[in-house]
Amino acid sequence: MCAGDHAVVLSYSPVMLIGGGRVLLSRCRRSRELAEGERALYAALESGDIAGGVGAWLALQTLPVTAVDVAEALDLGVGEVDAALRGLVTKGAARALAGSDGSLYADASVLDAAMDALAATLSAMHAAAPKETGFTPGAVAHAAWPAADEGVAAALIAEGCSRGVCAAEGAEVFDPHSAAAAARVVREACERIVTLLDEAGLDAPALPEVGEQLQLGRDTMTRALRELSLNRSIVKVERDVALSAAAEVHARELVAAAIEAAGGAATTSVLREALGVSRKRAISILEHLDAVRFTVLDKDAGGLRSLR
Repeated sequence: MCAGDHAVVLSYSPVMLIGGGRVLLSRCRRSRELAEGERALYAALESGDIAGGVGAWLALQTLPVTAVDVAEALDLGVGEVDAALRGLVTKGAARALAGSDGSLYADASVLDAAMDALAATLSAMHAAAPKETGFTPGAVAHAAWPAADEGVAAALIAEGCSRGVCAAEGAEVFDPHSAAAAARVVREACERIVTLLDEAGLDAPALPEVGEQLQLGRDTMTRALRELSLNRSIVKVERDVALSAAAEVHARELVAAAIEAAGGAATTSVLREALGVSRKRAISILEHLDAVRFTVLDKDAGGLRSLR
């Protein structure tokens, strides 16, 4: 039987009329008592309020559904369900999930509850595994919404990302407000800084300019520079200027070759020309090499530098 059909209820033995009426819903749970939401659903269906019926049915679901799901559950046409869903979205009573291309819908309060479950799940997972920077979407979805299929779970995670509840990178989902996420941000900043300094070589820009180019916040920049200095991925040659480790090695090679070519000692001008940078930058690099005891400056010999 389908919604709209008329039915008569008879007892089996003895045969007698119990009642009759019009079918409102052909697919429903068996229960002696109706929940408030179910009463609202049946009242809307009885009055012919399609939008009200669709909205009431959505409110009873715990996960997002498609228009086809709604149509099959309420014995309605997909076209009229689509129209009802769009109307509910316009009114703010329902939401079209960000990651579903408009194919999945949920009651606004149901979707908020799903996002709360996602936030709580990620918080618990990070607390249980503090060294992990993120988790697979499947693991997160299984913990947050055990009944969700892969498509629904992916759409819910995308919705969470659009709301700032979670963030995704590669094959990992994580809480953007967790300590692990902060460590991830610093790690990514370190990689970007080193890449920029590698490309700049000996003409590396000042560190404040590096931060501006990469659009890094002051706190992130400070933490990243501290990390890079500790693991010797960068070498400071001035207060606000650093070279990547690879660039510093290249500077040593150029200086060593120039000194050997000059017979064991070379002037600042010769070494500046070998480095191919401005005089100010050359002096900074050469003073750094003196400080790390790679070269030695002999002021009595007219400012010649030699290798130690």
